[in-house]
Amino acid sequence: MAPDTSPSDTVRKDHPPDSIGNTSSVRSIVGDSINKVTNLINENIILARYATITSVVLLTSFGMIKSPLFFRYKRVCDIPSYQFLNRKNIHGRIVGTLNTGEGGPIICFVRHLSPVGRLVPRSYSKGKNSTDAKDLLKVEIAGVIAPPFYYAGPGKEGPNDFLKRLASNHQAVKCTLLSRKISKPLNNTRDSTATSNSSRYSSDDRSSQYRPNDESGAEIDWRSFENEQIAVCKVQWKPATSILRKDLASSLINYGRASAGTGVYVEHKSMIATDGSKKLQDIEGDVRYLEQLGKNEYESVKNSAGMWNAQNVRDSRPDLVKEAEFDAQASWYSKLW
Repeated sequence: MAPDTSPSDTVRKDHPPDSIGNTSSVRSIVGDSINKVTNLINENIILARYATITSVVLLTSFGMIKSPLFFRYKRVCDIPSYQFLNRKNIHGRIVGTLNTGEGGPIICFVRHLSPVGRLVPRSYSKGKNSTDAKDLLKVEIAGVIAPPFYYAGPGKEGPNDFLKRLASNHQAVKCTLLSRKISKPLNNTRDSTATSNSSRYSSDDRSSQYRPNDESGAEIDWRSFENEQIAVCKVQWKPATSILRKDLASSLINYGRASAGTGVYVEHKSMIATDGSKKLQDIEGDVRYLEQLGKNEYESVKNSAGMWNAQNVRDSRPDLVKEAEFDAQASWYSKLW
């Protein structure tokens, strides 16, 4: 009887073992090559995907930082003229003071806050109090001048102590832009009126500055004097015991921490003022503001508040002191007479 033969046996007889091994090796090589190509494509797709996501995140972050929500002025020269002319408000924190001496302007170093920065807690900026930083605005408090030196006595507030305390606490303030003061170029002998009338630049160009010509006809770039620009502002602050903002100049005068000035800003022969509003209502408002500060100073002298308790300070303003003492001590019929 013939032995049974299966299909597999037939295959083995038709295909020798070496032929089967060669077929399997070629197939595995082709399969491995296809797998490698597929893995390479998949890995590159993943890398490209991650690169795309990273680029989108970085561009979005950069765009947010450059958006108005994060925008802040780092120098007074960056503030366009229309902000002063329209008396816009900016918000910031006082981080330092500048001692200009008796009768000089009261100048503070203010860090301008972006809309998002106003929401950040005060403790975040505690370490950023260097007055040498290039991103601080020099702000002159309008309507007041620095007091003379006086000896306050132990345990009492001395000259400039109050402002130093505000700076150490990084007091938040609102500044109303009134005018810009700029150092005069050495060769520029033009008066401040001519400069003020000429110093206008486009509201949509924040980097451009007034460029007058000196006597030789050469153009002067105001940006070379960017560190010498000062913003004259009405400053408002919020005491810890109040829910409403108060005028800082009035607070200084009421407590005998400063003297009332004769103008909105302190004039100096080496500086010119520009970008001030020419609107009649603004000028009238400034006059009323200065009159109110004068009245506040008169009451401060009557009450011998702060520096007005020092004899050398009272001796420096004999007419004002004499009138205030008469008003405080004289009888009612003497005042009528």
